[in-house]
Amino acid sequence: MGTKKTQNKIATFRSVWDGDVVIESSCRVNLSTGRVIDIETVDVDDLDLEVLELQEVELADGRRFEVAEDDDGYAINIIKEK
Repeated sequence: MGTKKTQNKIATFRSVWDGDVVIESSCRVNLSTGRVIDIETVDVDDLDLEVLELQEVELADGRRFEVAEDDDGYAINIIKEK
């Protein structure tokens, strides 16, 4: 039985609110499935946030992927590299 290389990568989850409020936390991204998991919770109760403009993850190598929310949580749009 061979070992399967994990595709879970440590990343930064970033959301941009109201044009200039940026909130970052740690997460992991499974590059095989596109699922974003283990998102660190951030307390934003003291912030007056209204409009969510962008959610993305950034990998350690600098690659960034836009994030979408679905019934199962969060996922990135995976683009197959040739």
